Amino acid sequence: MIRPFLWLAEDTLNCAAAGLADDARRICLAKAFQAGAGVLPKDLSVAISTIILTAVFLWVAWLSFSQYQSFANGEISFYDLMWRVIRGIVVLSLFTIVVGNWSG
Repeated sequence: MIRPFLWLAEDTLNCAAAGLADDARRICLAKAFQAGAGVLPKDLSVAISTIILTAVFLWVAWLSFSQYQSFANGEISFYDLMWRVIRGIVVLSLFTIVVGNWSG
């Protein structure tokens, strides 16, 4: 059962020690990662990005709903409602840009 992990370590060391060009080394390391993890690094980064963006989107939805409830109860003004929702949308946009560049 330990043998596949030894192959992974050997593949990683072979990629690092082979003196390959950057692109070839990146491909070699991706194959070594896939052999050990069973998934490509690109697919894993897309999955992590999706989870992060879904969490931020749900936070913005919760923020909007809770601020609307406060507005409906007369606790905040319409301009406070709009400002808080816009700030949440800006945070969502920034997360989309940062996470999209990270996984892209």
